[in-house]
Amino acid sequence: MTAAQSALESLVPSMEPIMTVESARAILGLRMPEEVQERVSVIADRCREGLLSEEEHREYKLYADQVGILSLLQAQARLLLKKAGKL
Repeated sequence: MTAAQSALESLVPSMEPIMTVESARAILGLRMPEEVQERVSVIADRCREGLLSEEEHREYKLYADQVGILSLLQAQARLLLKKAGKL
C-alpha cells in the first residue's frame, strides 16, 4: 500500500457520521461511463503489452486512482448500509 492509499483510507472512516442511507445507495450506484471503461480497457491492454506512452501511463494511473477512491467510498457505503440493516 502506498502512502497516498493509506492517507486516503484514513479519511474514509471519518465520512461515516455524514453519510446517510440515501447517499450510501447513491454512491453504490456510481459507475464509470461506458466510454471511459472502454478507454481503460484499451490502455490496460497496451499496458500488459508494454506499449504505453508516458501520457497513456499518466492517464492509466489517473483512472486507477479514481477507481480506488470510488472503491473505498463504496466499501464505506456498504458498511453503513449493513450496519443500518439495509443491505
